[in-house]
Amino acid sequence: MITRIKNYWKLRKLRRDALTLLIINGAIKKETEAFERQWERQIRDLGRLCRRAQEMGILLALEFEPGFVIDSTDLMLRAFSEVGSPVLKANLDIGHVFLCDPDPMDAIARCKGLIAHAHLENMKTGVHNHLVPYEGDMDLPAYISALRDAGFDGMASFDAYQYDYEAVAEKTIAYFKGIF
Repeated sequence: MITRIKNYWKLRKLRRDALTLLIINGAIKKETEAFERQWERQIRDLGRLCRRAQEMGILLALEFEPGFVIDSTDLMLRAFSEVGSPVLKANLDIGHVFLCDPDPMDAIARCKGLIAHAHLENMKTGVHNHLVPYEGDMDLPAYISALRDAGFDGMASFDAYQYDYEAVAEKTIAYFKGIF
């Protein structure tokens, strides 16, 4: 991860203010190792990354993932508290919130002031599969409203990497325009 940040910094020197945010996620949870040991390593490494990012003048946006050491809003907020860095923010993937948090709207609200970027997609209940916004079980307008209520007015990305973007672009853009 440190090497990727160094390469990012080299690119940023070439493009000065064009890049200021780096989206990161943590480590995959190992069932063969005690969770607390994995947690301690994750926090140590996040602290190192934050110190380096602060030196470079960039924000880190942590995205939690199902099956990772940090796999919920509660654990992400715990990590923010333990690391205590002003450069550590959230890349809030609303599909992950839907899958991993018992009360997704409350989870989004608890991230108020911490969201630097968002990933938007839809998902089916219990299935980690990024879908186009007009498929799946999520009430996307409610999630976007919750992001706004949490004070988020930044950049968001459509995160459905399994699709040919050109094939779904027109319908996806129309769907998001209807929400926004």
